[in-house]
Amino acid sequence: MRTIAYIDGFNLYFGCLKQVPHCRWLDVEALARQLCKENNPDTEIVGIKYFTAPIKAGLSPRGLDSVKAQSTYLRALNAHCPSIEIIEGKYFIVSGSYYGDTKPIDFSKKHKVLRPEEKQTDVNIALHMLSDVTDDLCDQQVLFSNDSDYAPIFAMIRQRHPKIRLGVVPPFLKTITDRYPSRELINLSDWSRKPISEPILASCQLPVKISTRKKPILKPAHWK
Repeated sequence: MRTIAYIDGFNLYFGCLKQVPHCRWLDVEALARQLCKENNPDTEIVGIKYFTAPIKAGLSPRGLDSVKAQSTYLRALNAHCPSIEIIEGKYFIVSGSYYGDTKPIDFSKKHKVLRPEEKQTDVNIALHMLSDVTDDLCDQQVLFSNDSDYAPIFAMIRQRHPKIRLGVVPPFLKTITDRYPSRELINLSDWSRKPISEPILASCQLPVKISTRKKPILKPAHWK
């Protein structure tokens, strides 16, 4: 069964990898293959589409080191994973004023904050899913995200391409007890998976050193 996996990189990071830095050197192709084959051994991964955006040093805990780590990771994926395609959106720092998180809300006072905002990822994923199924490039599509904003594209594919099998993997750890899989996505899917365990992430890591025609790519020091 020809399968393409669509990975929401920021959803995966904030829902899963942020809590386990030693697992951030993740081989997403190996992870997708393992989880999809657990559901159906006849799965053949024919494409991995990884959606992300260049982060900003100003809103990263380690500043430029975080920017370099992301760039290194993307180069590593390109060098090691033959089936991967990386699609980049935009990342902005937005200034705004918001009410404080109090009960009751104090409507007389607002707080100025800087808020990271990612653009284009959800649109890019929807466009790629629809174009791939329209071009008959797959028999199954598996989304690695827990964002219910993708429910409309699932519904559209359900309506226009009913033979396509849809799967969803909510990318957050089993140890996070205050998050739940999106019911909207699950209802529109043929199958879904429970949250991901840390041992599975640990078993799907890239080599610490990846050889290239030039300088080898090394796992960032603060990810060890």
